[in-house]
Amino acid sequence: MNIGKDKCMNVGVAPVTYGQGDRPPRGDYSRARADYSCEQDFARYTEADHDTYRRLHARQLEQLPGLACQEFIDAVEQLGAPERIPRFDDISRRLDRATGWRIVGVPGLIPEEAFFALLARLYWYTVEFGLIDTPQGVRAYGSGILSSAGELRYAVTDPQPQRLAFRLERLMRTEYKIDTYQANYFVIDSFSQLFQATAPDFTPIYTAVRRLPPIAPGIRLPGERNYPAGAAKSGGVRA
Repeated sequence: MNIGKDKCMNVGVAPVTYGQGDRPPRGDYSRARADYSCEQDFARYTEADHDTYRRLHARQLEQLPGLACQEFIDAVEQLGAPERIPRFDDISRRLDRATGWRIVGVPGLIPEEAFFALLARLYWYTVEFGLIDTPQGVRAYGSGILSSAGELRYAVTDPQPQRLAFRLERLMRTEYKIDTYQANYFVIDSFSQLFQATAPDFTPIYTAVRRLPPIAPGIRLPGERNYPAGAAKSGGVRA
């Protein structure tokens, strides 16, 4: 990332983002570095903080069966017992050995330019709010869904949101909300589909997308496949 660009350099205040929302991002941006990363400051956690973490972890863990994809459930079990808030360095060492990835702390929501420099492309509708079609039905794999007490069940079982078949250019044109449940989600057939779609050079894709207008959240285009709540693989319907 070129942190010489003001739009993606931390100046100590909450940033402007492309996502739509009615509330400004929260967090202490004054203690973050120029690229928005910051130390965990583990010593600041109190016993009350650790107790809150244990209770939240247990609450989310109970919701996972039938809503989260099995790959996520299996991975959570390998991260260790949730006795205390984990140290990022410890988690990073385990992730690095298994996947080559590491984690880094940030003060809150950060600009897309900085976020892309720290994470995988297409993060919002995949890494954060992605759904996957499984033989058992649609399941969540995005961390933004899986960490929410309410959105996990909403994303998988509620009839209100659109659950659209994953298409790269469509996804990249779709606007999103940063402070409410999503109006639409994108469903991959498999993780292989996601890996293959994000492997090529994105330069021509960016060029093509820039020529097209953005698509508002919750819009379903003619002919798009929509997965009903909890639908199995054969349950997708077309307009």
